Amino acid sequence: MKKLQCVVFFLFMCLCSEAQAIKDLNVSYQEIPVTILGTFHFSYPNLDRIKTEKDKQVDMLSPQRQEEIQELIEKLKKFKPTIIAVECPVEMQARMDSLYTAYCKGSFDLPVGEQYQVGFRLAKESGIERVCCIDTWGDYERFMDKEAFFSAYERYLDSNRCIYCDQQLIALNENIHAMNLVDFYIETNSAAALKKMQSNYFLSNFLFEGDGKQYSGVDWITAQWYNRNLRIIRNLMRIKIHEGDRILIIYGNGHHALLRDYIDYNPFYRYVSVIDYLR
Repeated sequence: MKKLQCVVFFLFMCLCSEAQAIKDLNVSYQEIPVTILGTFHFSYPNLDRIKTEKDKQVDMLSPQRQEEIQELIEKLKKFKPTIIAVECPVEMQARMDSLYTAYCKGSFDLPVGEQYQVGFRLAKESGIERVCCIDTWGDYERFMDKEAFFSAYERYLDSNRCIYCDQQLIALNENIHAMNLVDFYIETNSAAALKKMQSNYFLSNFLFEGDGKQYSGVDWITAQWYNRNLRIIRNLMRIKIHEGDRILIIYGNGHHALLRDYIDYNPFYRYVSVIDYLR
């Protein structure tokens, strides 16, 4: 009995110690505001399932779009960000630091990517010292044979394409041609748009079962997508924050709904809709 009491006391002290450590982490700040600008990729890397042909891509370096980007930046300034995090691999941080320093000195011409056109420009105009890289990939190779899975998965997609999902994504890619950039972001970052975008997974990838009624699609989304976004949040949490900080995340809009939910549940952050600042 006495031995059991010692064990219980030890576990209690461990829990108290852990709780104190968490309290100490958060002693100088409470719920840092975080907003997310969900975006299409200005450089059109075409890594997603729906590709955008060259003649249908928007030239974000044209005079009109450059003016719209500046308008967007002026809107985002109202959020008063002190930290900007972008969709670049964490391994690129030293390279990004070097490029940002060169840009601030006037010796680097910005590429077309939103990390630069929005991230670098907004950071410089806001007096922010660096742009933080937080991207990574999910650890799906631990859970499945990569070659065997993709062989079966590609066959499934070819024969079971969700026309509804494809039409949504194609329309989204085409809408930007007829819309001002800020208006486009107001529409695509709305709660309704994010819900529709996230629901597409349950109409496509989620349904893939492979041979023998396995959970292939479920495991794929879990390992590749949910795991990836949780890792992104972990990278965000590695950024040192101070009282009064405000974080802006610039990311592919497919990530927005999950990142929003993970931030909303995180005791260190408070999610703020970007639309409040775009209107």
